[in-house]
Amino acid sequence: MTGTQLSVFKQILLNQNLVTVDQLRTAKEEKQRHPRLLGEILVDLNFLSPVQLQQVLSQVTGLPYIDLNDITIHPQAFTLIPLEVLQQYQALPFDYDQDTQQVSLAMADPEHILWIDDLKNHLQRSLRIRVMLKLYHADPRQILAALYQTSPSLPLTADQDSIAMVDSILTQAVQLGASDVHFQPEEQIVCIRYRLDGLLKTVQTFHKKNWSSVV
Repeated sequence: MTGTQLSVFKQILLNQNLVTVDQLRTAKEEKQRHPRLLGEILVDLNFLSPVQLQQVLSQVTGLPYIDLNDITIHPQAFTLIPLEVLQQYQALPFDYDQDTQQVSLAMADPEHILWIDDLKNHLQRSLRIRVMLKLYHADPRQILAALYQTSPSLPLTADQDSIAMVDSILTQAVQLGASDVHFQPEEQIVCIRYRLDGLLKTVQTFHKKNWSSVV
């Protein structure tokens, strides 16, 4: 985000009463202590929801926001990019127009040029043609939920898998010095959050169908 975009971002937050001046000041102080994106800090402090963040970013960048709960994912679009790449970049190709060779791509950060270039290269290798991208802002939780919902390989398949995952979660928490670990069930996924330096940070998600086994 450029300096001008950051100023617009903060002004929109205040004008729409999404955060207070004091909350914005608190987030800026946290940014000085632990440099990260301001929007990410506001979400971690629970001053702003992930959906609100993406909607405001959409106003700043001019790229549209899409609610993935309201659409049907094109079955071919989802298979055009390796799943691990989609997870890494928090991206979801959700529509593909064969007439125009346009792929609609939802991302948590649709202005990340390097990620977009890599995603486009994957698409062009899969389709063997030049493609056009139509980029959208989207809630990263909805992106992850859609990835889990549309890929049968992602959910855990056995109790031993659940045991191994919990062991990994707790081991990583100790290694990072987390003071506590939070499991937050949502509609389709469970978010795992560590409290690091007093702030909750989402570090992983898993499909909600495995929640009882993990518990």
